[in-house]
Amino acid sequence: MLDEYDCRGSPVSHRFHVRSPRARQVWLCLFEGARERRQMMTRDGDDWWCEALVSSGVCYGFRAEGDHPFDPSKLLVDPYATHLDRPFAYDPQLGMAGVDTAALVPKAVLTSPLPPLPPRAPVFKARGLIYELNVRGFTMRHPDVPERLRGTIAALAHPAVLDHLLCIGVDAVELMPIVAWIDERHLPPLGLRNAWGYNPVVPMALDPRLCPGGHGGTARHGGDVAAGGDWHDSRPCVQPHGRE
Repeated sequence: MLDEYDCRGSPVSHRFHVRSPRARQVWLCLFEGARERRQMMTRDGDDWWCEALVSSGVCYGFRAEGDHPFDPSKLLVDPYATHLDRPFAYDPQLGMAGVDTAALVPKAVLTSPLPPLPPRAPVFKARGLIYELNVRGFTMRHPDVPERLRGTIAALAHPAVLDHLLCIGVDAVELMPIVAWIDERHLPPLGLRNAWGYNPVVPMALDPRLCPGGHGGTARHGGDVAAGGDWHDSRPCVQPHGRE
C-alpha cells in the first residue's frame, strides 16, 4: 500500500506499507523486467514500512519471513494494489514450499492518481430494472462491437451495447465480478477456467483481462503497455443516457 504519492515526472520518494503482525521480516521487492531489487522494511507495531525512490510504472511486490506458512520464496501481491501487470494464472508451483514465484505472480504497478470525476446526481429510480451481466460473456461475440474491445469493460460504453440496454428497458447495470481473480486449481487440468470471476485475489485491482487499461493511466498487460483507463473512461459514457 502507498501512503501518498505523485508519480508524474522524475523518480520521487514513496512510502510503502503493509500489515503483517506475525512476520519476522518483510521486504519491498522492486522490479525492472526480470531484475529484482529488495529493500528491507521497518516494523511499526503490526505494520511494516519503507521509503523508496521510484517512478510511475514501476512494478513491485512483497516478501515475508516468519513461522509457517510464511515463505520468503513466494512473491506477495500488495492487497491494496489498484493495477496489476498481468492476470493471475494458476500454477502448481505457487503452492510448493521453497519455489520462487516471482515469474508466476502478477506485480502491482505504481500509477499516477486519476483526475476526479465530477459528481453526478443519481439517475436510478425506485422500481427500475437492474440488469446483471458478465462483462466478457455479454460483449465477447457482439457483432457491432470492435473486436479489440470485445470482452472488456470498454465494450460496455460502445453505442451498440448502450442502445441494446436502452431498447430492453434497463435502468441500471450490475456487473458480475471484475476484480483480479485466479482459476481454482482443479480447473486447468480439465481444460477449464473460471469464467465468472468468483475467486477474487486482489479486491481493488480490476482484472487485466477485462480492463487492460485498469482504473486509468497506464498498465502493463501481457508484456505490452496499454494506455487509457477503461473503467475511468467508460463511466461518463453511460450516465448521459440516464443509466447507472
